[in-house]
Amino acid sequence: MKRRTVLLQLIIENVVTCFWNKFKCSIDQAKRSFYRAANCISAKVGTSASEEVMVQLLKQKCLPILLHVLDVCNLDKRSMQSLDFTMNRLFMKLFKTSSVEIEN
Repeated sequence: MKRRTVLLQLIIENVVTCFWNKFKCSIDQAKRSFYRAANCISAKVGTSASEEVMVQLLKQKCLPILLHVLDVCNLDKRSMQSLDFTMNRLFMKLFKTSSVEIEN
């Protein structure tokens, strides 16, 4: 087989890396895991916890999932914006708002 036509995929703790002429890092699996963990916490705690408790739980249990991607890969601007969007959507859901400006 020709070397250029071989596509190797390695799964490294929720980060899929593809080698084909250059390194590419996909953060989709990490975002799915992050949302899954956040939804789990939200379902278990519900509305009985204050916003401060929810933020603390999300910070301790969910944020490391996204931060692990930063340890493994050097992300481009688009991927960093995607992670920023992920966090913004979570806080918009938590604070029941539809505007990012209110959240900031």
